[in-house]
Amino acid sequence: MATTEAVLTALAELRQDLDTGAWVPDGTERALATVTRADGSVSAEAIRAGLRAVGPDGAAGRLAPVLAHWGAILAGLSGTSSAVRQTVAVALDDVLDEVVLAGL
Repeated sequence: MATTEAVLTALAELRQDLDTGAWVPDGTERALATVTRADGSVSAEAIRAGLRAVGPDGAAGRLAPVLAHWGAILAGLSGTSSAVRQTVAVALDDVLDEVVLAGL
C-alpha cells in the first residue's frame, strides 16, 4: 500500500466496516486517532506521534497500517499533488472522527 489510491481504498473499507459494525475500533485505535488529530490536521509528524503514543499494541489494529502508509506518502510529498492530499485528508478526517466517536 504505497500509493494514495491504496490509502483511499483502505480508508473507504474502514469507513464501510465502521458503518456496518464489521469493525469496532478498540481503545488503542481510538487513542491513535485522538493523538493523530490532536493538532487539528493530520501530518506526517502527527501520524508518527500517534503511532509512538500507542506503541506496539497499536500496530495490531486496522488503523495503524493505513496511517503509517499515509505518513510515508506525506513524508515524500514531492510526488503527491495538492488535490490528492486534500482528497485523502477529507477521507482520513472522516474515518478518524468516527473512530474517536466509536468509544463514546
